[in-house]
Amino acid sequence: MIGEFVKVERAAFHKVFTGRISLDFIGFATIMFYVYEVVHKIVANVGINDL
Repeated sequence: MIGEFVKVERAAFHKVFTGRISLDFIGFATIMFYVYEVVHKIVANVGINDL
C-alpha cells in the first residue's frame, strides 16, 4: 500500500520536475533570444565602427 503511494508520488514528482525543467529551458531560450535581438538592434544602430 505504502509502496504504491511512494511510486505514484515519485512519478508525479518526476513529471512536475521534468515539466519545470523544460519550461525553464524554454523561458531561458526566450530571454536569450530577446537579449540577442536587443543587442543586435543596438549594434545595428550604433554601428560596428563605434564599438
